[in-house]
Amino acid sequence: MNKIPYKVRVGFGISLFLWSIGAIIATIIFSQRGLGVWVLIVGPILAVISFILFVIIMPKTNEDGSPIAIK
Repeated sequence: MNKIPYKVRVGFGISLFLWSIGAIIATIIFSQRGLGVWVLIVGPILAVISFILFVIIMPKTNEDGSPIAIK
């Protein structure tokens, strides 16, 4: 995982997080329109998988190697 550039990992992590939020919102909207039971199964599964990948891929340190800390 260290061979992937820092900015690419951050960008990919943020896009996965936004995808998980979008999947939950789409599940709510599509279920209200009555598009089928598959929406209630696939939507949350996609949201959980993308959130888990977000946690795995998002860097735990800054670009210089120092740990991320709130000042």
